[in-house]
Amino acid sequence: MDGFNLDNLFARFESEDSFAILFFLIGAFLFGLIVNALLSGARKRKLRKQLKEKEDALQLKEVELTASQEELKKLKTELEKENQEKLNLVNQMQQVERDKKRVYTEVYNLNTELEEYKSERQTHLSTIAELNTELAGLEDRIVELQPETGNTEAEKPLAIALSDDSSTANRLASVEDRLAMLVSENSRLRQEVDNLKEVTSRDARPTEAATVAHIPEAAEVSQDLAINSEKTVLGGKIIVDDRPRDPLGKIQGIDAFLEQKLNQIGFYSYQDIADLERSRFAEIEQRIGWLPGRILQDDWIGQAKRLAQMKNIQPHGFDHVSTKEDNLKKIEGIGPKIEEILKAAGIKSWDALANATVDELKEILKAAGDRYRMHNPENWPGQARLAAAGQWEALSEMQKDLKGGK
Repeated sequence: MDGFNLDNLFARFESEDSFAILFFLIGAFLFGLIVNALLSGARKRKLRKQLKEKEDALQLKEVELTASQEELKKLKTELEKENQEKLNLVNQMQQVERDKKRVYTEVYNLNTELEEYKSERQTHLSTIAELNTELAGLEDRIVELQPETGNTEAEKPLAIALSDDSSTANRLASVEDRLAMLVSENSRLRQEVDNLKEVTSRDARPTEAATVAHIPEAAEVSQDLAINSEKTVLGGKIIVDDRPRDPLGKIQGIDAFLEQKLNQIGFYSYQDIADLERSRFAEIEQRIGWLPGRILQDDWIGQAKRLAQMKNIQPHGFDHVSTKEDNLKKIEGIGPKIEEILKAAGIKSWDALANATVDELKEILKAAGDRYRMHNPENWPGQARLAAAGQWEALSEMQKDLKGGK
């Protein structure tokens, strides 16, 4: 049988079977087109839906991107603002440092002027004393020359003599002018220091350890020297503080500067410190420009009580105390706590310990508390003399004997 011939197929379309096949093929083709249209429509709808979702997601991302860009721009603006504020703070801190240096310089200069004023005050004291003596002599002479003249006639030459002493009046007037200037300068300086404290506290900077010296009010100084050039100044009196003074520097934590400040506010002796109430610690620390809490931390009260007690026990032998400090723990029988007690009592060196008497050492231990009475200090001065002389071998032999005898 010959192969399938398409020409023969269409040539035989005259039969009913041929038309049936043709219609079947056309129907199958149309059915395929319909099925394809349906399938492709569903696929297109699915793709359009996916495309819509992608477009929505893209729009959402674009909105988020725009918001992020706005946030980033805002953050950059805030960062620039913070950097500018930081720069301003740095400039302010530098200005504060310059102001502090300037204030310290002015305080130092003012202290120097006060020292000069005190020196001039001493000079005026001597001058007034001499003039008072001369005045007494003139009064005696007036009485001798005019025994029958009344008080009015006697005071007249005296007033003339006083009026002739123009140089003294001028000097006293100069003192008053300088006093007024110090009052004004002191007020201005205190205002600047208060402003500086406000600036430093606002910038969250700790008040360091830069300490502004306490300057006594010029009004206080003026109370010590009351002079009026329009009055009979030669008859005035100047009060000089003659209260007993102790070397407060023997208290650990008090140096020469703090001792001077304590003297300025009325603390001169160990007993003055020992009587200080705890409620006033903060006030005193502020007035002397010292760190808060150091009076309690360094135990000024306890040290002052022990020193006052030692002074009462040994009023003449108390001056042997030295400011030099040695390691007292090298002495057999002295540990860290006893060393602290001895140094608080003013015995800070081997020389001081060598010069101390056994009774004095026992009193120090007794004053420190019952737990220290059991210690025997009889050989401490002898060991201290060897240590002070640098005879370490002899000290070692002595300590071996002491340990062997225990």
